[in-house]
Parts: sequence; C-alpha cells; structure tokens
Amino acid sequence: MKNASLALTHGNYLSLSDIMVTEEKLLCTLTTDFHGLGYIQPSTRSENGDLVEGTVLDLPLWMVNPMKRNQWLEFQLPTAYQEEARRILCADPGIVEFRQGSRCRFSQNHYPLGLYIIPLADNINNSSLLATQIVKKKSLTLEEAKEVRSSLVSTFQLRFRQIMDWSNKTCHDTSAHDLKRLDRSERQLLEIGKAEQNSLISWNQRKKSKILKPSTAIKNARLMTDYADSRKRARIEV
Repeated sequence: MKNASLALTHGNYLSLSDIMVTEEKLLCTLTTDFHGLGYIQPSTRSENGDLVEGTVLDLPLWMVNPMKRNQWLEFQLPTAYQEEARRILCADPGIVEFRQGSRCRFSQNHYPLGLYIIPLADNINNSSLLATQIVKKKSLTLEEAKEVRSSLVSTFQLRFRQIMDWSNKTCHDTSAHDLKRLDRSERQLLEIGKAEQNSLISWNQRKKSKILKPSTAIKNARLMTDYADSRKRARIEV
C-alpha cells in the first residue's frame, strides 16, 4: 500500500489538515480578567478597557488548549458531540452528513476535532469549586469524554465498512450526495481504497509476464538437465 497521510494527523505542526482542525472555533467563557484586551469584545469591556471575567467568545482550538490548561476559560462542548448528536450517530451513523449545515452542526473534521477535545475533559471526581462551576457551564466532564470517545470509535467502525464497500466497487461512481456524508479523513480513505482496488485489478490483468504451461515447463527442465549431464560427460572423457 502506498504511503498516505490522513486528516487524522494529530498534533503535527507541519500538517495542513491539522492546522485546519485547530482553526475550528469553540464557544468559551472567560474565568479571569484580561487587562487591556477589552477591544476584542467592546460590549462587555470594563471602564479600564479590560476583557472581564464571564465574557463569552468564539476562540480557535489552538488558543483554547493552552488557556484551558491555565484555567483562564471554560469551553462548551460543541453540538456535534453532545448527547443528542451521539444518539443520532448511535441510531444510524451511515446516513449522517458531516457538514456544517447539518442539524447538529457536524464538522468535516469530526474525528480529529473530537480527538483534540477529549483530553480537555476535567475530572469532576476531584470535587472543587472550579469543578462545580464547570458542571453549571456544561463543559466537558470526564464521564462525558468517555462517551464521546466511545461514540467516535463506534461511528468510525460502522462507517468504515460502508467506505470499503464503495472503494471495492470500482463501477460505483460516488455521487456528490454520498461525499457530503463523509468528513475529510473518510474522503481520503475512500480515495486510498479506490486507488488500491484499481492497482489490484491492473495486477490481475497483467499481460507482460505469463505463466508457462506445465508441459512447457517440464520440457525446459529436461533440456536443462540433459545439457548439464552432457557437460559432465565431456569433462570425464577429457
């Protein structure tokens, strides 16, 4: 199989697909004041021009990750990974369209985005004041992160079978409607599968090298044996 780089690349600084994933925006609530940054959200800035605690912002994932580790903000779990969306995927993942305009706002980076979000979960078992605030703000809990992970795995497994069926049927021309269902990584898998299937067909239909018939092979083997024997006899006579 040829080398291929899927859109599932995680944490690769030089990967364009990874850059596109980390540009996805999450709804966040600040948990601290940021001095002098009130111009970012003028409607909620303080008299001193600060960005105040409680301000709601849409921030890219690459910014959410370090700010979450420093407890500067809390983020809301995207609709595509909430309970309603997980129920839809559990019922029949094959008919779900991973695109922005869908009901649950599924992303074309559904799998890699989920892989980034899961580690951001907070362990609510270690109860604290901050943990209580997280629950109220509907941020990602540890138990919910496990459910999101389980949903990602089961969804990929069931949809992978469909993708392989499409790739094995070279006569099947994947329509635009079918492609709308797939996220970027699934689309790349489909292209890889079709390419490998075409390579297999070409190999099976090769005409350059032909297998000899049994009778021809035996005849050639006997000729080689007779030739070797004649050379041995010639050496003995000399």
